[in-house]
Amino acid sequence: MYRKIVFVLLFMPLWAWGAVSTAVNDTTPEALYRLGQYYLTGNDSLGIYMNEETGVELIRQAAERGNAPAQFRLALCYEEGQGLSQDYGQAVYWWRKAAEQGYAEAQYSLGICYAEGIGVDRDSKQAEYWKNLAIQNGYQP
Repeated sequence: MYRKIVFVLLFMPLWAWGAVSTAVNDTTPEALYRLGQYYLTGNDSLGIYMNEETGVELIRQAAERGNAPAQFRLALCYEEGQGLSQDYGQAVYWWRKAAEQGYAEAQYSLGICYAEGIGVDRDSKQAEYWKNLAIQNGYQP
């Protein structure tokens, strides 16, 4: 039992560092998005301290490379003003990018924007289109 505890205490930090360095060196959109998420919230087990600006920048890089979850998350950052200035127009832009790739939650969010006139002119037809498409794609409001 004592050996197992010593092993864990000695090698867990090395394993965690390996996970962080692998994520840092992996520039795929999925890895950039995952690392950005860690920075937005912080991850004590990986030794990543919360840094919203760094998190948003990594998520932006993934979004610009076409990663739909990153596009959706970047839209939320713009909506909430997390790590950058609040900008509903940019939120709508990124929700649309993700929605056009079939990301159901982004489709529904875009529908809400059209329904309430957030970042776009109010348009009930567009609102219904996007909300219905999201529901067809499995989103449950």
